[in-house]
Amino acid sequence: MTVRSTLPALPRDLSIYTASETRSQWLNWLTDGTVAAATDAPQRLDASQVDTIDAAGLQLLLAFRRTLEARGLKMRLEAPSGPLREACDALGVSDLLAMEHPQ
Repeated sequence: MTVRSTLPALPRDLSIYTASETRSQWLNWLTDGTVAAATDAPQRLDASQVDTIDAAGLQLLLAFRRTLEARGLKMRLEAPSGPLREACDALGVSDLLAMEHPQ
């Protein structure tokens, strides 16, 4: 039985300045051998701490989502911060990122 590891939380700054490091963390998570096979349950990604995001950060999120889908996995952003929701709404990608808005 494979135990699913936890995705790292999104950084406070998800921008061109942190995209490379964040991408490396996610790729390590995907290749560390603990990711479960395809499942209906989405991989939850804590998005509550994001206070700075730019187009590079959104592009990274979308690319990661596609990478997960290619492996039969889904991604859901949990408790997306105000700046993240605003950026996604402005660029029309909220639905693509399957965000859960806080109640």
